Amino acid sequence: MNLVVALRAEAEPLIEYFQLETGSARGLFTVYRGESVWLVISGVGRVLAGAAVAHLHLVSGGEVDVPWLNVGIAGHRQLSIGNLLLASRIVEPATGRSWYPPYTLDSTVQRSELVTVDQPERDFPRCSAYDMEASGFYAMASRCSTSELVQSLKVVSDNPGTTLDLSHQQISQLIADQLESIATVAGELTGICRWHEKNRPTTPSLDRYLGQWHFTVTQRRRLTGLLRRWAVLNNNDPWAGLTECRGSVDVLQHLEWHLEQQPIRFSQDQDGTLLGEPPVQEP
Repeated sequence: MNLVVALRAEAEPLIEYFQLETGSARGLFTVYRGESVWLVISGVGRVLAGAAVAHLHLVSGGEVDVPWLNVGIAGHRQLSIGNLLLASRIVEPATGRSWYPPYTLDSTVQRSELVTVDQPERDFPRCSAYDMEASGFYAMASRCSTSELVQSLKVVSDNPGTTLDLSHQQISQLIADQLESIATVAGELTGICRWHEKNRPTTPSLDRYLGQWHFTVTQRRRLTGLLRRWAVLNNNDPWAGLTECRGSVDVLQHLEWHLEQQPIRFSQDQDGTLLGEPPVQEP
């Protein structure tokens, strides 16, 4: 589990709750780590948030399909101060971009649109939450992991007409009051991650392909993606159908052509769960 926060005041309750210790103070960002949780303090702003994600991805080992959770404070036009919300849509007005974090959690946390701005919001023109990091976080974290494992949680810290000048202690208390709910969401994301690990199809080894044909770095990435897709859609290794290929281009074109001819099929696990979606939790 990787946690990304903007402020030290937001980090302190999480550091204590998850029993984290300083993992790295070198470079631009301070990183904390525990047995299964990493945390980075990014600083304020979407650019720093994205850079902090890249930094943490590197120092934590660069593993893919790891849960990422952005935790922090946000203003809201209507919701009461202290409420916890989960971003249903992340909007970046500066660029016109938007993201839709998949709704895969059983959590009862209220969902809200989250608008990432470059200056503290005072007017709240939309009935949404407003922060300064989520878009940068999500854009980068979704490149490091599968999108359903990337989520943003915000505690409402201010409304129209209230002060934006919150003390360190006030910010920490807002996060501390929602620690149990934050931990529940983190636990659900970890559970989804474990389910994916258990049910991930076995991808054919690259070694025999690289030994037979020369692939550039770009072609190697393409090959990896095609073999992963093949593993999802087929129960066999494509190697036997590639023996007549003269070079790497032929191999890639052959794989792409065959994959394009195949409809997407949903297989079932032994318990009847569709491959590709988390199991339904019993009440």
